[in-house]
Amino acid sequence: MKKGDLIKWTDYKGDEPISHIGLLIKKLNMAMVDGVTAQWNDLLILCDGKYVRWTSWQCEVING
Repeated sequence: MKKGDLIKWTDYKGDEPISHIGLLIKKLNMAMVDGVTAQWNDLLILCDGKYVRWTSWQCEVING
C-alpha cells in the first residue's frame, strides 16, 4: 500500500458486512496504540469526507 491508493475495508461486526472505500493519506507509526480501546490503527484514510484510522491487515488495495 502506498499514499494515494484506494483502500477497501469491510466491517463484519453487524448482521450484514458493510464495505467502506477510502483514500490512503499516510501510514502511521505502529507504536500509535489507542490507550482506551487497545486497538492499533496504522493507516490514516480519507473516507466520506472524514479522516479515519484503519488497520492495514484488514484492508485491500482496489486501484485500477
